[in-house]
Amino acid sequence: KHNTGKNKVIIIAHSMGGIVARSYIQDDVLYRNDVDKFVMLGTPNHGSPNAYYQWEGADLAGAVNPNFNGWSGILGIVLEKSVANRLVKVATHFLEISSVNYVHSFFPSIQELLPTFDYLKDQFSFLRSVSSMVWQNPSLPDLNSRSNISRLISPVKTKIFAGEGYPTLETIKVLYPNPGNLLSNP
Repeated sequence: KHNTGKNKVIIIAHSMGGIVARSYIQDDVLYRNDVDKFVMLGTPNHGSPNAYYQWEGADLAGAVNPNFNGWSGILGIVLEKSVANRLVKVATHFLEISSVNYVHSFFPSIQELLPTFDYLKDQFSFLRSVSSMVWQNPSLPDLNSRSNISRLISPVKTKIFAGEGYPTLETIKVLYPNPGNLLSNP
């Protein structure tokens, strides 16, 4: 607003940026009625199963999707996965904490990307209820509640664009759960 001299702005947000913008627009205390239009591009409004890999396993690159953007996409993802996971290993070595504790401490926003829908299958292919999981998304259920979603639609012209033609990860099958992990017991 300061740079344009306008009273209202247009927000174009991608991925988690859409969730951050929604949090602002839907906040009764912080929102200043200063957003005219809001565009979300590929925003995981109900979370993303890929966040499970990052939150529960400290795998910062998540699952590699071989259908994503051809061979150059695969190479980029593999390189990103390799570099991100090496950074976690180096940091956890010097900080003397587990990689999962490192992710929970330094990347807490990953938890806000956990799905709000049932997405985890056990070794018998039974779908686990999100409500039974130890770690759940602390913000999206509230943002998506009927009373809260009306604050997003009413004052702001909102458009949502989602990807088409690329498969979306809907479930994760855990074949050999760690017995020490609370998620391993139904």
